Formats: sequence, structure tokens, C-alpha cells
Amino acid sequence: MQRPSVRAAAITSLVLSALAYAGELRPVTDLAKKGAWRIAKSSQVKGTVASWAAKPPKTKPAPPAKGLEASVTFSGGKGVHAFLIEPAGPAAPISHKVLRVSVWVKGSGTGHGLAARFADAKGRSRQVEIGRLAEEAWKRHIVPVPSSWAQPLTLTALAIDDRGAPGPAKIAVRLARLEVEVDPRAGVGKPAKRPTGFERWEPSIRRFEEQDRKSPPPTGEIVFVGSSSIRGWNTKKYFPDLKTIQRGFGGSQVADSVHFAERIVLKYRPRIVVLYAGDNDIAAGKTPQRVLADFRAFVKKVHDALPRTRIVYVAIKPSIARWKLVEKMRAANRLIADYTKSDMRLRFVDIDTPMIGPDDRPRKELFVKDGLHLSHEGYVLWSRLVRKHLDAKSGT
Repeated sequence: MQRPSVRAAAITSLVLSALAYAGELRPVTDLAKKGAWRIAKSSQVKGTVASWAAKPPKTKPAPPAKGLEASVTFSGGKGVHAFLIEPAGPAAPISHKVLRVSVWVKGSGTGHGLAARFADAKGRSRQVEIGRLAEEAWKRHIVPVPSSWAQPLTLTALAIDDRGAPGPAKIAVRLARLEVEVDPRAGVGKPAKRPTGFERWEPSIRRFEEQDRKSPPPTGEIVFVGSSSIRGWNTKKYFPDLKTIQRGFGGSQVADSVHFAERIVLKYRPRIVVLYAGDNDIAAGKTPQRVLADFRAFVKKVHDALPRTRIVYVAIKPSIARWKLVEKMRAANRLIADYTKSDMRLRFVDIDTPMIGPDDRPRKELFVKDGLHLSHEGYVLWSRLVRKHLDAKSGT
């Protein structure tokens, strides 16, 4: 039998522990705001949702006087069916560690369930079972959140299901004061935003600069620059007799090569620059005219610093994955091809025509499984077409 002093110490420890983790209640969302909630497309059950408000009662403590009301019709049948409602706008992650979820409920269900769904910090769907809907009077439900969940959490939906009442039923549920109890000391903040614009390429550009510090590349040679088709082009393998510098960064657009030209092109003082970009531009919604304008900006930046350097533009490729965009890509190719005719220092390499098969579609053997990036056969073709522009007399 445990001694009284030991038992008292254990009880004291539990009380202190509970006090240490006492949290603060914070609203997650305004359930009463009109239009703030909608029926989710993934809802398996028909129903309606609307805000409601009543005259504040004089009783103490006062029950909720406004909130959200859902009317749901369950048809029964095998399995569990859920009526899902979700925030109408984007929900923000909860900035502190969530300990418990609290909500006031008044429902006419016969054992139907209510749950709150969240997305955790890893993007996984999580669900808190709040309770059964069998209360004719208001009842506050407070349920814990598993400590193992990766936080911050983002509320994604409220679910009403027929887990405990599988037969046909029509129920009405009122919800109010949806809150979370958080640990104010445990700020988890919003997930870090992914860099946007030119900033997102900084890690790639810095890796190139680090490579240059460890092993300085030659000057006066050939630089390959642009998007993933350049990154995947093993120029040392396909042009073993030439001195090349490969500076491709996947997902980039023409404007990105313009922005970083000083750091990944001009400092090598190349006699020739091979550029492949524009594919991602069109996929991102840019017009052919914008692609041309960005290419002209690239040409100007290079020739302002290196007026004798030749620029070889590899046409935007026709791919299986982006076939629906082929006409816009070809329009951009035509504009750039016409522009290159105005300057002897510019070259346009037509890779579109030889990449098309007898069925007037891209040749499958030239691509890897994703239908976008080149296979070995694809790079063999490109290398053959580009090589004629890389001879020793092509630049200075």
C-alpha cells in the first residue's frame, strides 16, 4: 500500500502538471458569420447549412445566441456516410500548439456523430471525434488533441456522420463557439512560406557559385543555361571534345536567366551561350510575345557585356505532357526565329520538326516516363542539332 506522503506528492505533481499545461481558449472561426461556411464537394450526404441568430437569453450562464445550423438527411445503408462543411475561404494555420477542441452543440440526432477535421503540418488529414448528437439542450464538448500530431494544425472541415445511427434519418444540428485551447508558450507559427519570384532560385545559384569556388571553370568557352532540359543535359558526355559549363536550374523561365546572368553566364565570358527556356513560361500562362520580350532582354544583357558572344536559342520543344500548349509554343518559336535573323550573332535551333513523328505527335522514345523531360535518345538528337553551332569559329 502506498504511503500517504508518497500519494500526496503524486497528487500534488499531477495538479501542478495540469496547471502547467492549462491553455488559453481562442476562437478558430466565426460560425455565425454569413457565408463563411459551405457544403464540401466531397460531402456524401445531402443537406443545407446556414447561419442563425436568436435573442440573447437572460439566463446565467447564457447559452449561445448565434452560430451555424445544418439540416442533414441520411438515407441509411451500409458504411458510414458524412455530411461535410468547410470554410468558404482559405483557413490559416493555428499559431500555437492545440491541446483541446471546444464547441457548443445542440442536435436532434439519435446518436449521429460530430467531428472536426484538420490538416497537420505534414499535410495529413486528422480528425477529432467531438461526440454524439443526442442533446435537445445546449452542451459544450471539450475533447483533447493527440500530442503526436505534427503542428500547426489547420481546420479543414466539420463532419456529421451516421456512425452510431445507420438507419435513415433527418436531423438538425446547431453549432456555436468553435474554439481551441492552446498552449500560449508553444508557438508553432505558420509553416514557412516557399520563396517566390527570383528568390526561389537562390539555392541553385549559390550551389553553382560554390562549385566555381571549389573548381573554377574555364573562361571563353561555352555556357549552357536555362531550365530543366539544360539541367538534365550532360554536356560533358554529349560534347566530350568541347569545354562546356552547364548552368541549368529546373523550372526556370527566360526572365530567370536574365536576372541571374551576371552570376551564371557573364562572369565566364563565354564565346557561345546556349539557352533553352520558354517551355515553363508558356505553361505558366505567359504569351508568346512576352517570351520574345524576355529573350530580347537576355540578348541585350549578354551583348552589352560581351558584344562578340554568340547566343544559340534552342526552340521550345513539343512535348507529350504539354501538347495542348504546342500552338502557343510554336508561336513563340516563330517570333524568336524571326528575331534571330536580324543579328548574325544569334542562332535559332529548330528541334520541333525532328521531334515530331509520322503521326504528327511527339516521338515517345525522345522522352522519359513523364512525357516532358528528355530521354537519352532525346539528348542525342538535340546534341546533333546544336553541335553545328558550337564549332570553334562560332564566336570569339
